[in-house]
Amino acid sequence: MIVGAYAASPPDLAAAPELEEQWYRRLRRAPGITGLELPFTTTLHPEGMARLAHLLDQAWRNVVTCVPGTGRILLTDPFYGLASDDPAGRRRALDDLRTVHAEVTELSDVLGAGCVQAIQVQSAPNRTVASSSAAAFAASLAELQALDWQGAALMVEHCDAFLPDAAWAAQKGFLTLEEEISAVQDARASVTRLGHTINWARSVIETRDPLEANRHSALLRETGALTALMFSGVSPDKTGYGEAWLDAHLPPAPELPSAGLPEADGAEPASLLTTEAMGAALATAGPLLYAGVKVGAKPGATSVDQRLQPTLLTLGALAALTS
Repeated sequence: MIVGAYAASPPDLAAAPELEEQWYRRLRRAPGITGLELPFTTTLHPEGMARLAHLLDQAWRNVVTCVPGTGRILLTDPFYGLASDDPAGRRRALDDLRTVHAEVTELSDVLGAGCVQAIQVQSAPNRTVASSSAAAFAASLAELQALDWQGAALMVEHCDAFLPDAAWAAQKGFLTLEEEISAVQDARASVTRLGHTINWARSVIETRDPLEANRHSALLRETGALTALMFSGVSPDKTGYGEAWLDAHLPPAPELPSAGLPEADGAEPASLLTTEAMGAALATAGPLLYAGVKVGAKPGATSVDQRLQPTLLTLGALAALTS
């Protein structure tokens, strides 16, 4: 199981080596983790790949996500993205993916091929401010496939799409899942595997319907696409994590303890994500390349254990459902 622990990590973790050692040591000891979701901003680690390799468990098969860097760049560069119809904006995104490729190659040289099993890419830009298309995205995917990713798959991480008839503004505003599927199918002409990652909360945020993640998973299953599933929660109400419907990586709602399920310490009462919803999403999706969780730190948490508790709660529920 993959854990997006970076969502719960202390701020500026890499600038505090002792705390960083403690953080990763706690993750290496946690049962059930088979890899981390590694965030790419401008790099996978500001101190280099040797430092990152030292922190990771050598047995982990990790996943890289480019969404943190993509979100940061879009704040000042609205034409940026692999699906951008602006050639210069698309090229800037491709150049960043070449940096990802170089760092994944370097990390694989240290930890061995297979230490990264997937690279999650996004279909930016936000359509409320810039033009994008499935054709542009397919062209980007085809170019990325030409690189040697050390056996890793390229997974399109679906984020909430721009829906012109919605009564609310899109947070990410990227391509629809149908367009992403079309782009993957058009680009498929290489030994590099292409697939899709569904994040439960981001699919729900798209239509504000708790069943949307299941519909997305069912659509991918119908097409036979390579699929992965990550669990984050979301709330229709304001919480300590932020505003209503915010993509803030909430833990699941508390439930009465039952056989095989962990106690609810670290849960969020307003979260729409429940163990029942997680089980339904898993059943709908069918076989997965990987499944995992990405949960933020509980508001006000300070210690390593406190910050990780919501993640470990969610991971325990997923482990019970997949055992």
